[in-house]
Amino acid sequence: MRTAAVAAAALAAAAAVAAAAIYNAYGPVPVDPRAWGVRADPSQDETGAEAFTLTAADGVSLYVRHWPAAPRAAAAPQGAEGDGEDGAGAVGDGAGENAAAPRGMVVFVHGFTWHSAYFEPAARTALGPAGFGVVTFDLAAHGLSGSRFGVPGLHPDIGSWVDAVVQVARHARDRLGYPPGTPLFLFGESLGGALALLAADRTAAAGGSHHPLFSGLILSGAATGPPEILPPPALFAALRRAAAALPRAPAGAGIGGEGPFMASFGDQEFARRAWDSDPLIVRRLPLGVLPHMLPALDASAAAGTRLALPLLLLHGDEDKKVSARLSRELHARAGACGDKTLVIYPGGSHQLLQASLGRWN
Repeated sequence: MRTAAVAAAALAAAAAVAAAAIYNAYGPVPVDPRAWGVRADPSQDETGAEAFTLTAADGVSLYVRHWPAAPRAAAAPQGAEGDGEDGAGAVGDGAGENAAAPRGMVVFVHGFTWHSAYFEPAARTALGPAGFGVVTFDLAAHGLSGSRFGVPGLHPDIGSWVDAVVQVARHARDRLGYPPGTPLFLFGESLGGALALLAADRTAAAGGSHHPLFSGLILSGAATGPPEILPPPALFAALRRAAAALPRAPAGAGIGGEGPFMASFGDQEFARRAWDSDPLIVRRLPLGVLPHMLPALDASAAAGTRLALPLLLLHGDEDKKVSARLSRELHARAGACGDKTLVIYPGGSHQLLQASLGRWN
């Protein structure tokens, strides 16, 4: 009997030690010594962008990249030699001194696990030469931006991610030297699509069709609604309790990790190089993010019904991460949009910009 009691006490002590170890590894702490600030010198940005930092409202340092629009030669006046038969210049080129001005700016918002360096090809080889400046940034706890919780990807306050999108967009409009009135477009990819939609909704003028910040919204493989399979309410409540107790614990291999990452790309060679060589990719989905992410997706679906901006939706029909159903539903729901277009790419994967089908370079 004594032996059994001793064994039970030892087992209880071991369980307590294990529980403490799990809590210390994954559980919340008032001040996290593992938190970090910006993790690189912006003056030495590896992409050659004009990089700088902004401090978000919650105190996190955001790493921002800017690729300016390439200089463009002024167009000849209409009717000059070299124009078409009707005397009109190329569409969008403008005339005279206005042709040298940037045609617009595009603010890119990446999805979960990714970071802003991967928008460099789009900026340098497509948008920049066409006269568009590109501004993008790493979400908190992603890439080179700071983190309050000391774990890549762990940032339960989804609303502050939306705030950061608005902050970067306003900085791009007001502080980067573009002429007043330069059109500003917002491009969101994957989870970044939900954040972009929420940012557009948050900054919309009440009751008006003119948006005070953005000229249009472009969403690629956007997670603008809940997944097809949702946990029942009891399981979701348990998930919230587990996430509150152990926010740093991994949510599971089926949700984040190498398999889902590789399945996002049509170009498997590109995906393998990125996964094997890029230490800034978020390797797992922390449990603490999950119960906050699902309500944000619901909110973005509701925001789509109020959207009055010109809208372009891009989706691959073989997207294994975010169903193309969500883009079709958003296109149907966005009744306030006077100008909306849905493009479904046959054979397209989740990451269209990096896939062979839609590779900018």
